[in-house]
Amino acid sequence: LLGNWHVPAKSSLFRARQRLGAEPLQVLFAATAKPMADESTPGAFWRGLRLLAVDGTCWDVADTEANQAAFGRPGNGRGTKRSAFVQVRMAALVEVGSHA
Repeated sequence: LLGNWHVPAKSSLFRARQRLGAEPLQVLFAATAKPMADESTPGAFWRGLRLLAVDGTCWDVADTEANQAAFGRPGNGRGTKRSAFVQVRMAALVEVGSHA
């Protein structure tokens, strides 16, 4: 509780995200996805080159036909050769100096 404000329930956030669609995130990404560090940022450059790192992760998502068609299921070593969950794979390119 922060004053009169309460942390919204997860279900409220999911409903709001469905109601708004992808456009707000696309606008946010377009406004903020750019190099953040400059030559004076500690650890951001080496010999004049911007230092970057690649990282990735997977998320289990709702088991729906639409998600399966869009993202698929990763393989496994068991009999079905398919994971029990639909997964989204993400790879990120991150500035080392600014962590952006």
